[in-house]
Parts: sequence; C-alpha cells; structure tokens
Amino acid sequence: MVCRRCFDTGLGHAAKGVALAATVAVWLSLGWGGWQQTGLLVFYLLVVSAEISAIALVTALLTALFADIGAFSVLPFGVEPSGIVLIALVLASARKGSRLLDLRGEKLAGITLTPARTRFLGSVFSLLAAASFAAMSLRYVLLVNAFALGVLYGLSRWWLRRLAPASHNLERKRPVLGTVLPFLFALALSGLLLEGGARLLIPELAQLSDAIDSDRDYIFLTRPGGAGVHTFPVSSTQTKTVLLRISGQGIRDRAVPPKEPDEFRIAMIGDSHTMGYSVEEKDSIPRLLEDKLRAAMPGAKICVLNCGLAGAGVLQELGMLRERVFALQPDLVILQLFPGNDMDNALEVVNKRLRAYLEPWHETLRDYRFNNLIRVRMERWAQRNIRAYQALWQATETRWIFNAVGKLRFAASIGDGGDASEDRPQSLEVDLVEWYPELDEAMAIMKAYILKMRAECSGRGIDFMAYCTPTHDDVLEERWKTTAASANPPVPYEHLKALNRFNAFFAEQSIPHVSVFEALRDAGRPMATYYVLDGHLKELGNSVVADVWAKFLTGGYLKERLPAGAKK
Repeated sequence: MVCRRCFDTGLGHAAKGVALAATVAVWLSLGWGGWQQTGLLVFYLLVVSAEISAIALVTALLTALFADIGAFSVLPFGVEPSGIVLIALVLASARKGSRLLDLRGEKLAGITLTPARTRFLGSVFSLLAAASFAAMSLRYVLLVNAFALGVLYGLSRWWLRRLAPASHNLERKRPVLGTVLPFLFALALSGLLLEGGARLLIPELAQLSDAIDSDRDYIFLTRPGGAGVHTFPVSSTQTKTVLLRISGQGIRDRAVPPKEPDEFRIAMIGDSHTMGYSVEEKDSIPRLLEDKLRAAMPGAKICVLNCGLAGAGVLQELGMLRERVFALQPDLVILQLFPGNDMDNALEVVNKRLRAYLEPWHETLRDYRFNNLIRVRMERWAQRNIRAYQALWQATETRWIFNAVGKLRFAASIGDGGDASEDRPQSLEVDLVEWYPELDEAMAIMKAYILKMRAECSGRGIDFMAYCTPTHDDVLEERWKTTAASANPPVPYEHLKALNRFNAFFAEQSIPHVSVFEALRDAGRPMATYYVLDGHLKELGNSVVADVWAKFLTGGYLKERLPAGAKK
C-alpha cells in the first residue's frame, strides 16, 4: 500500500519519469549491442502501461546503475553484475508481483482491460519470453541473463492471466495448426514469388567456381572434372566471363595422353596468372608457350601443360606438383610466383597474415579450410541455387546465412579473422622499405617451399625453373607511385623490392629464371597488357610472357635437352 500511495503522488510520477529517462540514457549509450538493457527497457515500458509501478521503477533504476558495470566486469562463473540484478528482480517479482497489482473489477491497476487489450498484452509478453529463451542459443549472449529475462517476461504473462477477469481469457481460441499452417504456407508462397521475380528480372549471376575444391592437406586444389566461371569487370560498364574447365587429370588443359618416348613435357605451375583466369584456355601462357616453341622447333614434340591454380600460394603449388603434375611425367617444371599475393598466402601455413590484406580472400581460405561445416555448405548452396540470395549477397557483400548460423552457440568456432587490415594498398605490402616480422617470416616460408619443390623435382630427374609476375602497377612507375601514395598514414615503399629479392634468391640457389618485368613494361601501358580492374594479364600480356620463356628455352636449354633429331 505504501508503494501504491507513493506512486499516486506527484513524487511517484516524477520518480517513474526519472527511471525511464535513466533507462533510455543507458540504452542509447550502449545501443542495440546492449541487448539486455534493451530487453529491460521494453519490460519497463510494458509494465508502466499497466501501472505495475514498483517493479518498473526497480527495473529501470537497477538497469541504470548496473548496465555499465556489467559491461566491464565479470563475477565468478562468467556472471555479470547485471545478471545478478535480473535474477534478484525475478525472485522479487515471483513473490510480491501479484500484490502490486490492484484488481478492481474490470480494471487492472486502474487501467480498463478490454478483452482485446488483455490478449494483446499476453501475446506481447509471450513473444518476448520466447525471444529471450531463444537468445540463449546465441554465442555472444550470456545464458544467465537471457534465461532471467525470459522468466521475467513469463511471470508478467502469468500475473496478467491470473489477475485479469475470467472473461478476458488469454488462451488462443484457434487451434495451433490453424494458425501455424497458414503462416507457413504464406511464407513459402512469398519465398516462391520472390525467387520467381528474381529469376525473371535479375540476370544470372556468376556461379561460385566448381573448378576448385577444398583439400585436407593443401587447403584447396583443382577439382578433376570440375567447371566454373570467372566474371570480372573490364570497364565501368562491361564485364567479361571466362569458362574454367578442369580435365579429369585435374588441370585446366586438354586430356593429356601417355607420354611418347621422344616427347618433351613442360609443366607450368603457379596462380591465376598461369591458369589464365581471365582468358580462354587457348590464350593462357602455357598454351601460347607451346605454340611458340613448336613454331621455333618444328621437329620437336613439345607439350606445355597448364597446371596453374587460381589463388595458389606455395603450399597449393607443392600440392599441385605432388597430386597433379608428377603423374603427367614432365621433364621441366616452371614455377610462377606473384609476390603481392603469395607472401600473404604463405602465412596461412602458420595461421597468420600480413598487416594489409584482402579480407574477402581470407574468407575464401577459411571456407576451404572449414568446408565441412554446415554453415559453409549452406552458404555455398544458397549462393549457387537461390537467385534472390545471390543478388542480396552481391549487393551487400555480406554472407548472411554464414554469419547468422555462426552466431549460434552450437556452431563450431573458426576464429574471428585476426586484426583488421591496415589502410594501405595490399598489393604493395611486400614493397615496404621496412619489413615487419610477418613479411620476413613469409619470405622464409616461401624460400623453404621453393627449395622443397626443386628437391622433389630433382629426385625424379625433373628440371626446375622459376619467375615472378609483376603487378600492373609495377610496370608503370608513375601508376605505382600513385598507388603507394594512397597509404594512410603515408609509409615509404621501394619499387619492385619483393620481386628483386626473389630474383636474387633464384640466382643464389642456382635456379634458372627469367625476368618478364622489362618485357611487360616495354610492351605498352598496363591497359594493353593487363585487365587493370581485375589485375590479371590480358591475351597480349600472356603472349609477352610466353615470348620471354620461348627465347630463353630455345636459346640453349632445349637444344641440350631434346633428342638430336628434334633440335632443328
């Protein structure tokens, strides 16, 4: 009665206003991330509408007092102070809550409760209780707090059901199936209409490539017999789509027959530049090199195989060598490196990354690494088969299904991806004047894997050569300087630093190599040799690289290695 008389006074109403203001202030300061404060604010507003004033005041004041404390300190067993507040509020409400309700005939605490209003409040409390209990399944929600809020909302409905007049029965008069089935039908129909409209109005989007698959030992490799497409921009208004078809032998090439006695085979391994990710297979570097070698040495049986793999680093290149190349019996292996990407990829071996990196690429690596997780499979299926979801995914650049399932408590953790990328060009990270420890470690990993590849080739009597592909910024120094100047804050770069270090390493280890930088630089502006918006070599750029290798190989090496009758 004291509480009731207090709240009948102006002081009581002022106290309610102060409590509401304090709760709203805490909620605004924490935002929606403070889910428990949001839940308590909703509870406060609901109970105030029914004049459950004492509980509302306690809820609001304790929320204001303990919300910030709960955000920064944790008690034993992972319980926050705000969780203790919730538990205390539940216990107090269970014992005394009904006494604070003043039943006056057809009124609840002085508020006329029509049947519609009674059922509405009951439904709201039921929905909020269900949402609170459901929140217990979320990874980042404290179980204690979610359970306490669910009980609090459930008690509120119990009070309402117990004290409302009998004529205001809260129970549903319609059977559950009579409500659920029409809802499910309407939901399914809406989904079908949405997908049908998307397929009529939205052109087919690029599929995820089935040319590449996850691998237990090498994270990912080519998928024998697979196929996919690569769609990329060639201008502000145009795109190009390239078919990527993988043979049954696991390479982007024609089916390779058994090796003939006098045949000389060259296998080229590397990343998307070797694979020819942005050109047709006939315009890839290996196929063009084969044509040029056969034209220069018409009597020779020379075969050049495209064993490139888009996105490959040294780990995947070693995997391609072991799992795809050796079975084809090459006489020579040519390794292609792309330092701007390869050094970052190399750190994946030790679960690290450079400080400036491409987040979408590392998401792809995580998908390959955790390919068997249900959320990865669900996301890939939706992106491949649901046109509306494809459009949503590309428009927002957000993997909605993957992220949603990943927030569930039972979902296996795959890490948070590490620190955010620093604000400077990822492609020039390897050209920093001052290398930090991760760059040195990446270089050491790559050197070790290159030597391992050479050793495994040598053990099978296979020759080993290498080269580096420069970026489109590298071949035009003015453009390189412009890109380097975009770093924030500014940092000093050294033009071609990583590329020069790898060439020096090749020379130090007596690995035959060529430099294609000068030829690409002299072939014209990057627009002529590269798809600048995509970063890969055009047909002309591939031809320039093939020319360099053709001159090197025919200049002496092949004359020594080919049978006498084929040297003409």
